[in-house]
Amino acid sequence: MELRNLKASFGRLEGEELTLSPGLNVIEAPNESGKSTWAAFLRAMLYGIPTAQRPKNGLLPDKQRYQPWSGAPMSGSIDLCWRGKEITLRRASPGGGKPMGEAEAVYTGTEERLPELRAGVPGEILLGVTEPVFRRSAFISGADMSLDANSELEKRITRLVTSGEERSSYTEADERLRRWQRKRRWRSSGALPEAEGQRKELQDKLIRIEEENKRLSELRAEADKLQAQKAALEGELKLHLRDERRAELKRRASAEEAYRDACRSEEELSQKYQELNSAAAALSPEKVQALRAAAVRLEEAVRDRDTAAEAHAKTKEALDALPPPEKQPNPKKVPVLILFILGVAALLGGFAGGMGLYAATVGLSYGFILLGIVLLFIAALLLFSGRKKARTLEAEKAHERELRQQAEETAGKLLEACEAETAQCRTAREAALAALGEGPDAAPEEAARRAEALLGEVRDARLRAENARELKARLTPEPLPPLEPIPEDELEGEARIKKAAAEDYLRRTEERLREVRRELDRGEGFFDLLGDPLVLASQEAKLTGDIHRLQEEYDALDLAQEALREANTQLQTLFSPLISRRAAALLARMTDSAYAGVYFDREMHFSAQRSGDLNARALDYLSEGTRNQLYLAVRLAICELMLSEEPCPLILDDVLAAFDDRRARDTLKLLLELSEGRQILLFTCQSREKRFLAELRKEG
Repeated sequence: MELRNLKASFGRLEGEELTLSPGLNVIEAPNESGKSTWAAFLRAMLYGIPTAQRPKNGLLPDKQRYQPWSGAPMSGSIDLCWRGKEITLRRASPGGGKPMGEAEAVYTGTEERLPELRAGVPGEILLGVTEPVFRRSAFISGADMSLDANSELEKRITRLVTSGEERSSYTEADERLRRWQRKRRWRSSGALPEAEGQRKELQDKLIRIEEENKRLSELRAEADKLQAQKAALEGELKLHLRDERRAELKRRASAEEAYRDACRSEEELSQKYQELNSAAAALSPEKVQALRAAAVRLEEAVRDRDTAAEAHAKTKEALDALPPPEKQPNPKKVPVLILFILGVAALLGGFAGGMGLYAATVGLSYGFILLGIVLLFIAALLLFSGRKKARTLEAEKAHERELRQQAEETAGKLLEACEAETAQCRTAREAALAALGEGPDAAPEEAARRAEALLGEVRDARLRAENARELKARLTPEPLPPLEPIPEDELEGEARIKKAAAEDYLRRTEERLREVRRELDRGEGFFDLLGDPLVLASQEAKLTGDIHRLQEEYDALDLAQEALREANTQLQTLFSPLISRRAAALLARMTDSAYAGVYFDREMHFSAQRSGDLNARALDYLSEGTRNQLYLAVRLAICELMLSEEPCPLILDDVLAAFDDRRARDTLKLLLELSEGRQILLFTCQSREKRFLAELRKEG
């Protein structure tokens, strides 16, 4: 198959077009210009885009990663030549979350469809291999050069060393045997563990049935024993009931006799109370208290009267002792008269001297006048003071007499009031004595004691009568239920244990008996739940046979796996050298014969042997460039051996990025030779590939 022209709306490719030629095509472009996108577009056109992919390890699935940046749906077309036919392969996204829908193949320039490509995956028909094989052979990306084991690739390799049958592989057969083994036993699951678990469950049920039978037998024996113990205790209680009936009969007879005695006592005491109550009909505690109070008030009134009489007598006696009123002499009249005479004389002498009646100085005359005035003033002052004092003394004596007269009048009124109070108290005492039936001359205290004693007798008689009535009421026989008849002839002997103990033993016996019966009922239900022992034993025997059969099958599958591994080992000795020899030759071309051997097993564990070395080196000991060269050599060898019927294009995406210039030139030379038999697309971001290719073509 040969690619001619590509058109894509895919990722960053917005309606872009790529034209290819036969042989080796080197597509040089910088990073992020769409080289890897063109490679992914080719794979999507041939095999479609899986819709079930989910983000993994931070990487987006292809349906999201290659969504056109413009938002338009994915679409594209490829013009190619296949088996001499010019074909156009088209894909478009129909919507509904299904990118790059069903492929459509028509003859180029027409709308006539190819019958061979009407159904299925175009890549499997055009290239002759499935998508996993294509990714591990003709589709080589520098970002992932490694190879891993795959059943589809293994089928293809097996085809090389067998008759061409490609329907099975060791991995699929081994997985199928393992799957059959897992159906029979996988850790704790599978048919064998399930059957063993069911048999163990049946065995446990049979053991539990046997144990339950034993337990139920013990419970039945205990139930019989408890039933006999219950009957014995009920007999003991009947004896106690007989004794209680007899005691009850005695108690009822005694109660009737006590009631009759109470009735007689109540009648006697009530009669005595009525007699005493009639005798004390006129008495009451209030009247006795009134008598005592009247007597006390009378005594207090007599004392108050005597005190008032004594005070009245003393007041009158003091009033009579006062002297009659008389005029008091003024003791200051003589000195006043003398001073008056001297003052007049001094005035006259002074006036006379001033008038020249006798020989005297004017100053002396004035002195006599002044002296006369002073003496007259003193005389007037003494005269006024004496008169005022006399009037004050006379007023005080008159006031004292008036006060004593008022006191005498007050004492007289008080005496009269005390006399009236005494008369009232005496009248009240006589009325209180009369109320108690006593004469006016009776001693109040003695009369009160007699009345209180009689009232006390009445009170005591009333209390005794009330107590007798209460006793009679308590002893009044109530309607009693008839006693249950007991055939005393059948109950002979005496009870051996007390009634409380018998009742307690009977209660506990009945409780235990109920528990035992419940356990027996549960045991019967337990048998219904577990099933029939005969049926369970039959099922156990059947499961034992199934377990033996499944174990034999498991052992047979184990032997089959061992045989398959031996056959695989023999087959590996056949197909591994085919690819190893061709890969070694290609690796030697790439490394200028630095490596002469390539080895790998069915699990794709690779190693390489340097020229002149005795031992091969594992990949971990090789540089990144050498590892990529080994993987490229193996992939190219697989393509030559497995994809030779219809040579498909090789898609190489930056596979030379880790190669040095020498090995890159040697590898490019090898690819140029291989491109004579198949189309090769080499995407690169470096310019050296085109330069080397131009040099090689000039040399060639």
